[in-house]
Amino acid sequence: MIWIYVFIWVFDLYFKGDKTKRTLSIRLLHVTLFEAGFLILTIPVISYFYR
Repeated sequence: MIWIYVFIWVFDLYFKGDKTKRTLSIRLLHVTLFEAGFLILTIPVISYFYR
């Protein structure tokens, strides 16, 4: 939950303007960065528990 809030807040700082008028490339960048960041944050935690 915290990751979603922080990511959207930071992303909106860099990409200002009307959110309904974002292009497909901006939307694809958004989802790609979100998923990559989510994996970077969760893989070490999961690895720690499976050690």
